Amino acid sequence: MTWQEALDRLEGAYSEQTLRSYRSDFAIFESWCIANSFCSLPASPGTLAAFIAAQAPELAANTLRRRLAGIRKVHRLFHLQNPAENEEVLIAMRRALRSKPGRPRQALGLTPKSSEISSSPPAAMTLPAFATERLSWSVTTPCVADRNSPPYGSKT
Repeated sequence: MTWQEALDRLEGAYSEQTLRSYRSDFAIFESWCIANSFCSLPASPGTLAAFIAAQAPELAANTLRRRLAGIRKVHRLFHLQNPAENEEVLIAMRRALRSKPGRPRQALGLTPKSSEISSSPPAAMTLPAFATERLSWSVTTPCVADRNSPPYGSKT
């Protein structure tokens, strides 16, 4: 049985997208192994660690994790020892993930400059008046029950 046939046995148990990812990821791993004279099934921990190191510069962290999951699944379907659990592979994966930049930085909101925002009430304004001005939307928004009266509803 080929690895493609083994993955075909999973039809209906996994989503089509998951199966597509497993097929694609293991095909990439197999191609890399052939190009570098490694055995893809069963893969040794050293082979898998070398694959991770080779793929890390060009892939996102989640893609590396997904590829590893696909390789792990194919090994499990053949009842082979999982090379992804080996410490050499875990170290290679950790090294690859640490080389990736952190989370994307949050974009700054579209707010006025901090110098334009008054954090304290003006000297001539009392605190209740200041609060009313700052929260004018809650003071001037009419109640739902008042929507039929002018200026919202029609004049009858």
